Amino acid sequence: MFAMGTMVVTFWFTFAVGLVARRAAHPARTYLRTALPLLALSLAAPLSAADTATSTKLTLSAAHLVAGAIIIPTVARRLRRR
Repeated sequence: MFAMGTMVVTFWFTFAVGLVARRAAHPARTYLRTALPLLALSLAAPLSAADTATSTKLTLSAAHLVAGAIIIPTVARRLRRR
């Protein structure tokens, strides 16, 4: 399920970044204003998982934050070059 979820999110993320790159006057700024709140929202899923140990919830949340810390600046940097 994790791999399937990752593929679906990656597909839509790539589509959304392509739209931002083409249509936004300042694509990096638009991307950051969208990606950061979505990252915060993505923490709701692991933190609200029922019947899940607190350690698992914290590990999943940390994984979201680490992925965001790697992906968001990289994409924003590439959008600045456009």
